[in-house]
Amino acid sequence: MAIVRLQDGRIRAVRVLLLEESPDDCELAAHELRRDGFAVMTAHTALEALESARLARPDIILANMSPEGLVFAAACKELPQLASVPIIGITGHLDGLYSDELTALSGGFQKLLRKPLTLAVFRDAIARLFS
Repeated sequence: MAIVRLQDGRIRAVRVLLLEESPDDCELAAHELRRDGFAVMTAHTALEALESARLARPDIILANMSPEGLVFAAACKELPQLASVPIIGITGHLDGLYSDELTALSGGFQKLLRKPLTLAVFRDAIARLFS
């Protein structure tokens, strides 16, 4: 189970915000993450994701490397309550703007992962970000 220990000693599931424009891909990824013990919120647009992030305070954000994802990541850098939340970009592109790690890092993402994304790869990325 994906858990985080709070300062008062309690534990809770790691909260993940998933920004994916494709409803089918979003549902599939959310299902797999929930099955692994993550508490998952989903959004299909940058605006939905910003609203969810402000209300639910995720521990980590998983966002598609797309125009929506880039707009969202840039907005997060400007909002104090979200600026410290790590954003992992995901891409299915093999070349071009949305496959470039430098674009991702300069756009506000802390890591760029390639699709198809496995839970093992996602868990490893989280461990590296929080270690």
